[in-house]
Order: sequence, then structure tokens, then C-alpha cells
Amino acid sequence: AGLVNAFGMVCFFIGLARLESSMAAMLISLSPLAVLSLLAMRGEKVTYRHAVRLILALTGVYLLIGPGGEVDLAGVLWIFVSLWGFALQLVLMQWHLISYDARAVTFYVLIGMTAGVVAWWMVQGMPWDPPGTQGWTTILILAVVSTYAARLLQFNAVTRIGGGQTSMLSPVETLLAVIWSMLFLGERLSLIQAAGGVLILLSAVLAMQRLKRARFRPRWRLWVRT
Repeated sequence: AGLVNAFGMVCFFIGLARLESSMAAMLISLSPLAVLSLLAMRGEKVTYRHAVRLILALTGVYLLIGPGGEVDLAGVLWIFVSLWGFALQLVLMQWHLISYDARAVTFYVLIGMTAGVVAWWMVQGMPWDPPGTQGWTTILILAVVSTYAARLLQFNAVTRIGGGQTSMLSPVETLLAVIWSMLFLGERLSLIQAAGGVLILLSAVLAMQRLKRARFRPRWRLWVRT
């Protein structure tokens, strides 16, 4: 799972170098569709509610960021490859790692990610630019918060609600990125972007309602049988 994730990361950054960031974000937001497709191959049922939530989320992402600039087909291909890499990593955790401790899984996945990225760095000739104090501080925050903590929380989510439901909530990440930009970078949302954010939140709310019904339905049925 770690090596697959590293492969997806490398492909994403190659594609990002060829595309506008808004276009790359729009493409990567299709990851729920890839996750649901992989889960369907293993027999997991995909309901019409999944489709409705996916349409709401992707429409919201489109309104929120909107694709911009000319499209580089090679860049689009790299992003699509990375998308399937991230999706495969998510379903691998659901299929084979749920019974293991979340901290152990996170540790070994990060080792795999590190090995994959270092191998690619060596293939590229090991280029190096000293990051400086601010750069190292940023790298440390990204490593601890955005990588380790994020993977740990993601795995715990997969063990509780499954890879499909976890992926359905992923478009909220785009909305959060915009909120952070507003708070810390002084950016502002247009009316259309605000509408996109509402659709993303609606998709997340529908997913959470579905999870609540799924959690309590077995108990209700057991009570009826009793």
C-alpha cells in the first residue's frame, strides 16, 4: 500500500508540473469513482445514493475551483494514473489491513511511501536544494500532520466506515483548502464558489446520514427478531 501510494504521489507531481493546479485538483477529485469501481470488482454493492452523492460532490468541486488554462493531455494522463494509485492504496487497506493495529499499519505504509519516493529521487540523479530553516519547519509539519497523522486517521476511518464511504467524503478536502486560503492567504469566495462549497457539504451530510442508518439498522432488526 505504501509503494502504491508513493507511485501515485510521483505521478501526481509530474502531472501537476504540466497542468494548472485547478485542473489537477478537479481531476484528482474523481478518486471516489475509482474507489467505488475497485470495490465493485470485489462484489461490494454500489447504490444509487453513492451516485447522487458523487454527482453532488463533483459538481461542487467544479463550481468551487473550476478548470482553467489549456489542457495538457500528458499531464491529464499522469493525474489519472495517480488517481487510480491513491484509490488502490485505499482499498488495499480495507481488503487486507483492517484487522491490524492502525499505528502499525501507518508506520509500515509510511516506510513504503518513503522507500518509493527515495527510489524515484535516486533515479532522477538525487537533485538537492537546501530548504533552509523555514523550509525544514514546513517539511516537519507536513511530515507529522499532513502525512503521519492524516494516514493514521484515514486508516481508522476505513476500519469504521469502509473505503467507499471514506472516499465519498474526500471532496470536502477541496473545500477545506479554500477555507484555509481565505483564513491565512486573504482569498475570497465568489458566489459560484460558495454554491460549490454548499454542494460539497451537502454530499458529506448525506454520507454521514447514510452511515448513521447503516450503524443502527442491524440493532433494530435484531430487536425485531427478538
